[in-house]
Amino acid sequence: MLIYGKNPVAEALKAGLEIKTLYISGQSEISLLAAGKNVNIKTLSAQQLSSLCGNAAHQGAAADVNLSGNITVENLIERAENKGERPFIVICDEIQDPHNLGAIIRTAEAAGVHGVI
Repeated sequence: MLIYGKNPVAEALKAGLEIKTLYISGQSEISLLAAGKNVNIKTLSAQQLSSLCGNAAHQGAAADVNLSGNITVENLIERAENKGERPFIVICDEIQDPHNLGAIIRTAEAAGVHGVI
């Protein structure tokens, strides 16, 4: 899965997600975060990176992330029950603006949600 933007890529690196390839355009603090994490880094021109990201606002960084270890709904429910809590899951539908999704996820995190689908 390709993610792009400084913050999403930085958070993926901080979370220890398996990154197949990190793509950067020019000098970036993202490459400092990747240092020592055995991440394949490819430097692309801004135009090449824009093309890779479908002309989305990539902010000079993108990453091909391995999400083979996806969490299932059952995992979320089990984790909540193991904490002695009732499962609290937010389900999003037809979100088109990534900024709205980001706001929903941040709000859900603050509210103690166990997962966002």
